[in-house]
Amino acid sequence: MVFIAILLALTLERFFDWSHLRRWQWFDRYCQLIGSYVDHLSPGLRLASWVLPPVIIIGIVGCILSSSLFGILRVIFDFIIILYCFGPDNLWAQLYECLQAMQQGDARLVDVRVKAAFPEIAAPTSQALHQSLVRAIFIQGERRVFAVIFWFSIFGPMGAVLYRLTALINSRAIADLALLSNKALEILDWIPARVLGFFFALGGHFVKVFQALQKYALQGLDQNEVLTAETGIAALDLPHNKPLSESGDIERQAVQLFDRALIIMLVLSAVLVLASP
Repeated sequence: MVFIAILLALTLERFFDWSHLRRWQWFDRYCQLIGSYVDHLSPGLRLASWVLPPVIIIGIVGCILSSSLFGILRVIFDFIIILYCFGPDNLWAQLYECLQAMQQGDARLVDVRVKAAFPEIAAPTSQALHQSLVRAIFIQGERRVFAVIFWFSIFGPMGAVLYRLTALINSRAIADLALLSNKALEILDWIPARVLGFFFALGGHFVKVFQALQKYALQGLDQNEVLTAETGIAALDLPHNKPLSESGDIERQAVQLFDRALIIMLVLSAVLVLASP
């Protein structure tokens, strides 16, 4: 049942853009509503009071639906939760727009679309922008898609919601809560980043990725993004000191690598399902 929900949600996310239906304003209103009751608490308790109630409610609903209509309602519920927790923006749709601009050869349009999709990219030159975008594909692929699937596989819909709400709070956090929410997100990213790196090895240049994993796998939480980006780049086996193509060829290869990693994950999951008694 878990595999079916993941397969359906991932297929829909990959080939269609439903991100406009992901509305998280309700969570902002919820945080404002309970703000007056929790503002005096420590950052840890505030973070827990914002994240845990929705996660617990999702868990209760999932348990109720597990025995309804032979579990069919639970599969539908799981599918909706996974799809809702992806993103918030559709990674592939945004990358398609960036690649379209690169094919047109419009450097200004490329710059606008890349920075609209990935605001964290601050590149002074076109070449730096392409290099940053390749890294962002792997990092955002892990955060927008893979980590959600990973935690759903471990804890069901509660895991997917836990990850997405933590990421949302981290994107909005200020002052003393910002450090804690960032640390919480790094903890949640630690294992998925390394698992994704292993899938990159299976889908790309195994030896080079294995070397990158050896270098970064046991390092601290603050190295998650570095590990994800470096293992992805190693899997592509890019030549050193060679400028990237301005037409988006390397970015396209990066997307294909991430797709292969997801396919490998699905195949391994299917094997485990079939092998289980």
